[in-house]
Amino acid sequence: MMDRHFRGYIRWVFGIIGLAVLVPVVIFFSPMDSAKKNQIEIIKMLYAAKPEFGSDPSPRVLRVRLGHRITLTPGPGQVEAGYLMTLHAAPLTFTITADPVEPGKTGIFSFFRDESGTLHFEPEIGRSANASSRRWGGGAVQLR
Repeated sequence: MMDRHFRGYIRWVFGIIGLAVLVPVVIFFSPMDSAKKNQIEIIKMLYAAKPEFGSDPSPRVLRVRLGHRITLTPGPGQVEAGYLMTLHAAPLTFTITADPVEPGKTGIFSFFRDESGTLHFEPEIGRSANASSRRWGGGAVQLR
């Protein structure tokens, strides 16, 4: 009799411990946290973007470096930190679009950056940002 009650008590204790561990994991590792982290990483990359020009008689943007390990080239986009990043290059200008691969999960807002360094974002989830979108800045995010 005592053995059955003891086993029931042990199950109850481990159930409470499991719940105590599971709840914080669900709270602290939600998809939205991952989306926010990715978004901050993308904002840092976009602010750090540096174009590299070719040495042809007429200089042209060949690629844009987003940091020491990431380089965008014109053409199909590439996925970085949960965002599809696409470089559009002209002779002396460029724009970069950054759209979450899975809006709301891998990123929140879409971004647009031009050669002047101006960063725009689209607050409507799932819609791509462009030059007419709202400007990002003024303490909208802390880059820590």
